Amino acid sequence: MASNSIDGALVKLKGFITNLHRKGDLSERELKPFEIGVLFGSADEGNVVLDHKQAKEYRECLDELYNSNKIRKNIAKELLKY
Repeated sequence: MASNSIDGALVKLKGFITNLHRKGDLSERELKPFEIGVLFGSADEGNVVLDHKQAKEYRECLDELYNSNKIRKNIAKELLKY
C-alpha cells in the first residue's frame, strides 16, 4: 500500500536496490526470453536483467515514488505553467 510519502517511497526503492545488489552481477545470469521482465542496458555501463517478480517490484517502487504527495504536487505545478 502506498504511503503517499516521498520518504517512504525512497526507503522502498533503496530496499529494492539493496536487494538487487546482494544478488551479485545480474548481467551474468542467463534467463530464457520468457523469464525476462525488464532489461536495462547502456554501452558504457553494461546490462541489468530483471525477472518478472523483480520487474513487478521495480514498477511498484516507481509507482509509489510517482504517487508520493511531494512529487505529484511538483508535477502539477510544472504542468500548470504550460
